[in-house]
Amino acid sequence: TLTAVKLENADAFRKLMREEFHIALGGGLGKVKNKILRLGHMGYTDAADMLKMFAAMELALKKSGYEVELGAGVAGAQKQWLENPNC
Repeated sequence: TLTAVKLENADAFRKLMREEFHIALGGGLGKVKNKILRLGHMGYTDAADMLKMFAAMELALKKSGYEVELGAGVAGAQKQWLENPNC
């Protein structure tokens, strides 16, 4: 399973995630090359893996010049897991 996220200059963001946070994100193919990120969450992926990815993405977005409230995405995911632990 994966989630696609639209982001201009996605390849530069993927490089930042890989080099600074050691997290590999997939890129778009064909018409969506360099326009989307592919976030994999298949196989053995638990809440802690996803929280790490969200936290790193917030930092990378901030470093890339986006207006991001650090911790907001992580807090939202934590709330979701508390309310729906089996999702």
